[in-house]
Formats: sequence, structure tokens, C-alpha cells
Amino acid sequence: MDTMHTKAIVFEGPNRIDLRNLAPLRCESDEILVATIYSCVSPGTEMRVLSGVLPHDRVKFPFIPGYAFIGQVLEVGDSVAGWRKGDLCSARNSVGSPEVDSLWGGHVSHHRLTVTGDARPVHLPEGCDPWDYVLTEVGAISWRGVTIAEPDSRDVAVVIGQGMIGALAARFLQILGARVIVVDLLESRLERSRRWGLEVMNGKEHGIEDRIREITAGGADIVVEASSSLSGVKLARDILRSNDESTFRTEYRGGNSWERRIPRLVFLATYTQELSQIPGQLVHTERALIAAPKDRTYADRLAVVRQIRLGNILTDDFVSEATPAELAPVAYHGLTETPNQVDGVVFCWSENTCKKSMETQVPV
Repeated sequence: MDTMHTKAIVFEGPNRIDLRNLAPLRCESDEILVATIYSCVSPGTEMRVLSGVLPHDRVKFPFIPGYAFIGQVLEVGDSVAGWRKGDLCSARNSVGSPEVDSLWGGHVSHHRLTVTGDARPVHLPEGCDPWDYVLTEVGAISWRGVTIAEPDSRDVAVVIGQGMIGALAARFLQILGARVIVVDLLESRLERSRRWGLEVMNGKEHGIEDRIREITAGGADIVVEASSSLSGVKLARDILRSNDESTFRTEYRGGNSWERRIPRLVFLATYTQELSQIPGQLVHTERALIAAPKDRTYADRLAVVRQIRLGNILTDDFVSEATPAELAPVAYHGLTETPNQVDGVVFCWSENTCKKSMETQVPV
């Protein structure tokens, strides 16, 4: 795309999408200017805000959505150190355009980025294929939730929901040594988990709570709820193992030190309905860790870059082809018409990186 102007995907109102041409961006002395190569849609979050379920009162239509993108540095501000023209990066939360508000603002052809703070861009390996790193920002959300639970080979973990966030969480739990069981309603997602060597269960199975408690010997040590459904929350509560005075498990810390190792429930989804005003009501057990990570850190993003570089996370497991940004209205229509059947969409912003048309990727 022409670097003399900025093109953006704009949510104009509930279920209304447009592409706008915006004025060129000016790189300030403490910023870098980045040309977008790919931007990644996480369907759960973006489809909710597109429908009008906005995260807080100060966000109003119209706005530029998208919180994950890969880009290449075009300009480096005079006071910036550590970045060069041509560097590749994974980034989020750009400065934005004065012409239209941003809700994360990732789906735009060019970005002004500050290079300090926890939301600063992450360098990608020199000479890498940018496609391989499309899931860096989304993956960091899953990594954050998983590592809060501190999994290891002693743990049995159940992940409810195998969309992009849940599937990445399951993969990271596996990499960190836990025994992993996944639950989803869609066989296509369960088949991907089978290819990874995970145990799978269809959420439609009768008596699934009893079945999981049976195969986990009384309940899971870690449950990750990533389905965004209240039925998923109920299942998560019911399959977390007990931890009252008579049944707590212990953890060996070395020497003569034994510590209690509590069950852990991690929420990695957003919900359109209130779950509970009292966190303790979300579990039956007496003592448990309940975590709901709100964001990912710079360290989380670096960790995911490393996992991708090692070959542990593959973009093609989730999205096989990029979609031209000009087809964004078609892409979002497809996501609306086939909810929960597409793990994600990746928009490409250059003719060199757009592989095939949207029609081959999302049913319309």
C-alpha cells in the first residue's frame, strides 16, 4: 500500500465496518514509524465490540479495532535507540490517528509506536518470516494466564474452549509439562488438539463433569476457562479438584520443606454476563487460586517469540492464509455468520504478503 497515506479498518457502529483513508502519520523524535505487514483478529473480543458490547463507557463508535500486528520499521525518531530502519517487530497499542479513535488500533496500515514502557514493540528475529510471528500478541495473553498457574509435570490441566486463546493455553501447558485435557464443542478444534497429542473431550458428551473427575482422579489441578460461556464457567467450577482440610495436596520444595499446592482456576475469556460478585462463589473448594489476568507484559511477549522461534507454535495451525485488508467487511461478515467456527483472521496490508482471497478462508 502507498506509504503516503494511512488506511484503517473502522468500526463505524454496531455491525458496521468501513475502510478509511487517513492522513499520513508523522514520526516524532521519541517514536518509530512502522508499516503493517499483518494484523491479527481475535474473534471473541473483536466480535463483541463490533456488536456494541464495549469494554467501558469512554469508548464510543467509530474506532479502529485490533490489538495485534506485525510490522517493519520505516522511520526511527532522532532520540530513539535500539531500533533501525528495516527491523521487524510485533506490536500493540500504537499512538493512533488524530482523525478517529482507537480501541487498540491494530488494523491500520501504519503505526506510530513509542519504544518505552511495557507495551513497547518486541523485536523479531532478523531474517524471520513475519507470518510465523502473527500470534505473538494473542499468544502472550494465553502465556500470561498459563504461567500464573505455575504448571509442571505434577499437574493435570483442563482447558475449556479451544478457540485461539484456549488452544494456545493448552499448547503452553503441554510445553511446560502438564498433562492436558481439552474440551470443546467443535470436532475440528478437537482434531487439532489430537494432532498435538492432547487428550480431548467433546463438551456435548453426557455427564462430562463426572467423566473428567473420573479420569483426573477427583478433579483437575488447573482449569483454564476460555469458552466465554456461562456453561463453561459452571463446568470449570465443577471439575476443579477439592482442597479442604482433609484433602489438600503437598508440594516438595527441597530439603525438608513441603508446601501446600492449591488448585488453580484461570479465566482467559471475557463475558457479556456478570459471573459473580463474590469470587469465592465460583468454586466449591475451600482454598483455590482464582486468576483473571487482564493484560500481558513485555516479558510474556518475549516468551512467546521464543516459543515460536523454537517451532512450538505455528500460525498455520490456526490460520492458513492471509486476507487482504480491503476485504475486512467480508471477513467480519463471515465471522458473524459462522460464530466459533473460525479461529481467527489475519489481515495482510501489502500485495506481497496477501496470499489468497477471503473466499477461500471464511464461509460467506
